Amino acid sequence: MSAMKASWCWRTDLREFRNLSDQRKAGFLLVLEWFENFRLRNELEAGREAARLFWKTEVIRDDREREDWQLEQWESAIQWYLNWLDACAAAQADHRSLPERLRVAVNSAGSRRGLARRTKQCYSAWAARYALFS
Repeated sequence: MSAMKASWCWRTDLREFRNLSDQRKAGFLLVLEWFENFRLRNELEAGREAARLFWKTEVIRDDREREDWQLEQWESAIQWYLNWLDACAAAQADHRSLPERLRVAVNSAGSRRGLARRTKQCYSAWAARYALFS
């Protein structure tokens, strides 16, 4: 019998991280929630490629002017998150949130049943929203 993988949550680890002030933590939380929503909406794996795509499409936009302090703080937040992912990989811990794990499970079950891609997306979104609700 194999041991279950530990599941880590970046929000909890950020809240307990001692090297950041409460103000910096609040700023990091804002941009990391934005990044996670972008990543999940586009069904991207957590990692550097998702961070690059997020930075290109959401942060550096022609229609929005960003302050230098914003870019510096957001870059620090993304770097913190990527370091956190590396720590998860080193500890062999699962970094995915409950809604993300549910989406993968429902998508897999739907594939075994031969459901259409949009149907699997709809069912997995329902399951993820219910998990957050409960």
